[in-house]
This record gives sequence, structure tokens and C-alpha cells, in this order.
Amino acid sequence: GATPEYLAGFYMLQSAASLNPVMALAPLPGERVLDMSAAPGGKTSYIAQLMKNSGFIVANDLKPQRQKATVANLHRLGVKNT
Repeated sequence: GATPEYLAGFYMLQSAASLNPVMALAPLPGERVLDMSAAPGGKTSYIAQLMKNSGFIVANDLKPQRQKATVANLHRLGVKNT
């Protein structure tokens, strides 16, 4: 089950396969990033964290129904849509 810390957005579990592309990209604040395999939002939220919640991220996925999880996770983790 989800812990209070998880629900509060303190962490998100993800595999190294999700972290490695973001570390290789090394996004900086203010940059523009296109995430073409965004769901459920692990990579996208890590990108936003490294960009200090600034810049521009387009988070897309092949299966539109999976984007509900992306939106929920980004909201829970405090990623801003500005």
C-alpha cells in the first residue's frame, strides 16, 4: 500500500531503466525537454526535479489512457505546470 510519505510526494519508486536516460540527458533549469514515453511519470518528474521545476517539458505517451497516471504522479510530486 501507499505510505503517507509516498502520498505526500516525498518519493516515487522507479527502476534504473527510468533513471539512466534522465542522467544521460542531464537537463538543466530553463531547458526544453520532450519525453515521448512519459507514463507513469517517473522520468518526467525526475527531469522536472533536475530542472528545478523550471523550463518546459512535454510529457507524451503512445497510450493516452496511461497519461492519467502521469498527471496524478506529477501532481502528487509537486511538478508545476506553468
